[in-house]
Amino acid sequence: MLFQINSMWQLLGWVLVFAGLVILNEIERRTKLGGYGIFVGVLAILTVYFIAIQISAANGGWGATNDTYVYMGGWFHYAKLYAAAFGCIGFMFLKYKQWIGKTDWFKVWPFVIVAINIMIAVASDFESAIKHLLYDRLVGNLCIQGQESSGYVMAGYDGMVYRGI
Repeated sequence: MLFQINSMWQLLGWVLVFAGLVILNEIERRTKLGGYGIFVGVLAILTVYFIAIQISAANGGWGATNDTYVYMGGWFHYAKLYAAAFGCIGFMFLKYKQWIGKTDWFKVWPFVIVAINIMIAVASDFESAIKHLLYDRLVGNLCIQGQESSGYVMAGYDGMVYRGI
């Protein structure tokens, strides 16, 4: 795919995005204003964007077909985004010894944010397992659905593919 007609534009786009992320990372990492601007500012902008999408989708507007609404419909993506952002903001409080970052009790923040992220992942796994089990029980589809001629076997309602059966 690298030597197709449009591949040079795609490669240039990848390089520009990568360079932009490296530059933003350096601004965020080296300056206090850059860090708060990126983590608090971008989080505030995204929050307004998410709320606007939800309001528009509820009223049958443009938000109903927006990719963010269509593909980030569950709670997991939002929980991970906000947990990561709050984790970074908390680390900045510790790094710059500001506000609650000055206190001794806040030094456990790295462990707390890791525990929160693990709880989010575990809750999502349980939610997926329960949905699969409930769906399989209701449909009666706990066994393998069928075998294709290519050697792949489809199982479950998501069409998870297991090779080599």
